Amino acid sequence: MTSAATLSINPAQSTHRRSLASGDHTYPEARTVWNGMVARNPGLIVRCATVGEVRAAVRAAHSANALTAVRCGGHSLAGHSTCDGGVVIDLSPMRSVAVHPENRRARFSGGCLLGDVDRATQAAGLVFPAGVVSQTGAAGLVLGGGYGWLTRGFGMSCDNVEAFTLVVADGSIVRASEAENPELFWALRGGGGNFGVVTEFEVKLHPLSSVLFGTAMCLGDDMTRVLQYWRAFMPQARDRLKWSFSLRLAPDTENIPASVRGAQVASQSVLWIGDPELDVRTSTMRFPFVTLSP
Repeated sequence: MTSAATLSINPAQSTHRRSLASGDHTYPEARTVWNGMVARNPGLIVRCATVGEVRAAVRAAHSANALTAVRCGGHSLAGHSTCDGGVVIDLSPMRSVAVHPENRRARFSGGCLLGDVDRATQAAGLVFPAGVVSQTGAAGLVLGGGYGWLTRGFGMSCDNVEAFTLVVADGSIVRASEAENPELFWALRGGGGNFGVVTEFEVKLHPLSSVLFGTAMCLGDDMTRVLQYWRAFMPQARDRLKWSFSLRLAPDTENIPASVRGAQVASQSVLWIGDPELDVRTSTMRFPFVTLSP
């Protein structure tokens, strides 16, 4: 595996103007990823705005046998969004979304964040089931399976992908779907991103115009009581309900009582999707320990 210092990208393919090495003044900011547990120093960061630029970067990295990482939102807990001494192919400039309401389908580019997809689909009263944080990269989430607020109602993110377009190691463009390269299609739906650089996702959407959402915290003996209730309640709950917990320290914010801040708590989040006519009071009875608001 060679260093990115030997990498040569054809200027005619225009990526050179968006390539950053350690001596560039914007490099320190460009190398930083959201995951603060990972601090690496790639030899070269190539920001790609077109599929042609992705192909050029992949071919150059392949020819140089350079360690390569692909970055979208930079949220990878395992640190796959960056590397030491190698090449980072940064897809963040590729953030186009095209929604087709008539057949409930959408296409989005490999650099999109979840917020990009949500804004475009919600404008049409539709939704793609994704994660929980709007700044997460859509590509990494989908390729890893994709679990979030809407999973119980509409399935994993990868279950809602109908086709991928990707650049593979030799720089060629491949399409994967149930009809084309079906084994690759199977692998991409949850198998991770090491099969190529996905530049476009073709996905199906679902109608959704109303949700109810609520949060609450409990502490002390109440944590055990509520978790036991949750364990008994959820197996028979409708798929339109997501009720999740995280065990954490209560944040030091104004909306949290001073006596609770910093304490060990069970933090609850509840989401009910659909049924706009559902009465809020009835909903609260169905979801105990949490007050919901539209």
